Amino acid sequence: MSANTDLVMNSLDQFAKGEIEAFLGNLHPECVWLEPEGSTLAGQWVGAQDILTNLFMPLAATWEWKHTALIGIVEDGDTVYVRGVEEGRYLATGKSATSPFVHVLKIKDGKLASFEHIFDTAVFKACES
Repeated sequence: MSANTDLVMNSLDQFAKGEIEAFLGNLHPECVWLEPEGSTLAGQWVGAQDILTNLFMPLAATWEWKHTALIGIVEDGDTVYVRGVEEGRYLATGKSATSPFVHVLKIKDGKLASFEHIFDTAVFKACES
């Protein structure tokens, strides 16, 4: 594996294990995180503190991520694409959803410079009511 793929795989592993500080340490200071339109927390966050405070903490307060399975990873220069399936449970209703996902990660100076999360927002949104 290349350094970029190693960085992505190590970062995703840290995130899955709940090692959030270690994960945040892999982010470029100007990392841009994108969540898709239609999701509860749709939007863009810049920098580790913004991502932690305004995305990760609200997600942790409302969702339990039960399972994430990686299916494949492809590297194209400074961009790494990760495909998989994720399952979450909305805490207020107890409803669960499963969706395929794609993560598009850009690498700059050995750090994650951007993270775009693409998934079926409708199946997760349906859990909220």
